[in-house]
Amino acid sequence: MNLTRRRRYSLVLSILLVLGFVTAIAGLTVTPADATAVSAPHHCKADGLDQELDLNFSVEIGGAAYVSAAKGPKLTIKATIPSNIVGLAALFGVKSASATGSYTLSIGGVSKAVPFVFPRTDIPQTAKAFTATITTSLPAVTGSLGKKVTYKTLASTSTPVVQLSLTGYNRTKAQARAGDDVGSVDAQCTTTSPNQTIGTATLQKSPTRVAASIARKASTKKVVSNVTLSATSGVVPTGAATATLYRGAKKVASKSVSLSKGRATAVFTGVKKRASAVTWKVVWTYGGNAAVLGSTGSRSVTKK
Repeated sequence: MNLTRRRRYSLVLSILLVLGFVTAIAGLTVTPADATAVSAPHHCKADGLDQELDLNFSVEIGGAAYVSAAKGPKLTIKATIPSNIVGLAALFGVKSASATGSYTLSIGGVSKAVPFVFPRTDIPQTAKAFTATITTSLPAVTGSLGKKVTYKTLASTSTPVVQLSLTGYNRTKAQARAGDDVGSVDAQCTTTSPNQTIGTATLQKSPTRVAASIARKASTKKVVSNVTLSATSGVVPTGAATATLYRGAKKVASKSVSLSKGRATAVFTGVKKRASAVTWKVVWTYGGNAAVLGSTGSRSVTKK
């Protein structure tokens, strides 16, 4: 490919990048939780191509923030590229594109860059609007239960808020091969509305889920039940869980078992064989701890 043609490809990519992908952050959506949209103008420039634009971003931060979690709330970006830009890309033979980048914001007074990836995706070869969805996690915030975290635009008007590198390809994703890229463009955007509150989230305990099994072993007069506890936040539940065995509606026995990596096993012995089949049920109860909420789950089996 000659330099002139490659430069044309790069020009198309820069238009896609700045007009389409970046402007589409106006369509940012997250799960609301103390969230308020903020209108934050940004100034964007594509490296070496003299493409500069002032854009308005409507940005929203939300979702749950959990105590002791490794990651913060989810951030979902819905990027819609206008039909005329998609048509221009098709005209120059750009059939698919991918991107990597980061969005920097102030989280609890500390500036943090949130990385995201736009996987290689086919671009329509007709002039119609194209929407891509990107989901990423915000960085976790340390603190105790009830702490309120504030998300803001950067206080600086010169530090890039958005760093983005877009690559275009002259083949579809299915036709991908080495050397099919037609060029890449880097862009940076700075905010002209610094220190604006985008949203807040309150640190809370994470919900937990109980997954249990049960086995009635008549030959050994035992009922064995395994349990696995998991938390929405990814934190591994600790402490102990209580297993209660029922024969029909009658309570037979109950015992507390320590958790190891979120798992435990309860073994009930001396469970005699019945003359006819009955329903055996184990109910697991977990009380929670400083980082996660309690939960209950059960499992049944019908045996003699």
